[in-house]
Amino acid sequence: MESRKQPTQRNYICCQCNNEYTAKRFTDPTQRYCTSVCRKKAHRTRQPSKKVENRFAKLAKNTFWRWVIRECREAGTVQVLTGHTSATLLVLHSLSDAMYKCYGWSSDQKTNLFNICHIQPRKGRNGYLGLLHPANLFIGCSSMNRGQSNKPVPTDAGLRIAASSLKRKWAVEQGDTNAAIAELIRTFLGKVLDDYLDQASSIDLDKRHALAQRIYNRQQKGTAIRNLDRQWTLSELESRDVEVLEQMDAYQRGKTTPNKFQPEVYARAILCIYADELERVAATATGRHQGNCQVMLRLVRVLGMYLAQTEDFTQRQHGSFLKPVNAAWTPLQYFCPQNPWKPSARMLNPDRQALVKLITEAAFNALQGLSIHVELLEAKLVKRMHLRSLVPVVEIPEQWLWEACGSSWKGYTANLYGSLESTWQALLDVGICTADEIAAARRGVLESLHTAIEQGRQKYKNQPRFKRWYCGKYYSEWGFKGYPAYLEFPPVAAVQSPLAA
Repeated sequence: MESRKQPTQRNYICCQCNNEYTAKRFTDPTQRYCTSVCRKKAHRTRQPSKKVENRFAKLAKNTFWRWVIRECREAGTVQVLTGHTSATLLVLHSLSDAMYKCYGWSSDQKTNLFNICHIQPRKGRNGYLGLLHPANLFIGCSSMNRGQSNKPVPTDAGLRIAASSLKRKWAVEQGDTNAAIAELIRTFLGKVLDDYLDQASSIDLDKRHALAQRIYNRQQKGTAIRNLDRQWTLSELESRDVEVLEQMDAYQRGKTTPNKFQPEVYARAILCIYADELERVAATATGRHQGNCQVMLRLVRVLGMYLAQTEDFTQRQHGSFLKPVNAAWTPLQYFCPQNPWKPSARMLNPDRQALVKLITEAAFNALQGLSIHVELLEAKLVKRMHLRSLVPVVEIPEQWLWEACGSSWKGYTANLYGSLESTWQALLDVGICTADEIAAARRGVLESLHTAIEQGRQKYKNQPRFKRWYCGKYYSEWGFKGYPAYLEFPPVAAVQSPLAA
């Protein structure tokens, strides 16, 4: 009797769990699974989650992604998103949100004081396109950005892609809809976009689409106080202007006029914006671009500190540059080189305005990747900024601040020194002071704190509640049982720990 030939046994590696298994028939290398459980798990992994799909459906109606789509339309291709990861997409989203939080929009003029500027131009004159990437973008003054336009920028700054490497399948036409461009972006980015949608905190509808959805939901559910003139479809509502939708929303709610509440906010100072952007760009840039940003960051911080100490408490535009905790401080004094002995407002103000303009324009050029005269800028600033005092006048400790620091002198002094170190470091970096002077200033802060506690103890003990006449005799310490903890002198160990750092 003839024996049958046994089928060949093949050894495979499972694509899901990486375990070895045997099979009798040949299987494609990308479809090798040891069990049906691994096959189903791999299939679920390849399929986008319902959360990702729901968020992608809102993509073309989201404020941030509408801006991304508009940038792709202006560039004519989605390849300006080359080099992105899910992390850089999140950074790009944060950059867009930060621009809106500068509060530079003027409702009357319909313009914005600030823009997201390209380092390498969106469409350069040399056959290159600037990428829509955080490493090629910064928040800057819109007027300076218009002046720069699409002029060439040194190749060692920003990111770009050659126009000759663009592919037709990624091209975007002016007439393409937002939804079509969003689909093209998803095809181009692939899993990167899905990971971003899964990691993002939320994908919210913009104001127009949110209003349209709200009006449509009331109409369909019958919850409106007053019904509209006819049944509107969602697409019809989404095509209307925001002002019209606000009127329709107010009518449904039984109101005569829409809510027009606007919070009272002020545009951020341009030097504050440039300080944040210089620090961000310097962390990712390289070479000359990074060096220029680091130098300008030092100069902007020193100039911002001087402007902060000249402002009153009603409008502290540059207050972020000088924030001592429970202390008063004017570390700098402005010297006008034209007449330093008898300064007058007639000569001081124009010179100061010229210096602010010079530093502001140089900060923009540094962010833009252009060449700047570093030595000249440093000399002009140091010549005018003279050191007045490195030691702030520490005020009397307050109970709420003491408790916020953990009700301990170690926490209080650490918080106090932490608010001063950035100022000292900025002055040291520019060369206005030395390391030995800062060490002496740290000791001076302890003396100032000791003086403040002495004043606080006297003020506390002289309160009327401790003064009383009784039986014809005057008592100056009636009911006084000692000072509170925040007015006791700090132990030596508590005040030495910040110095040791």
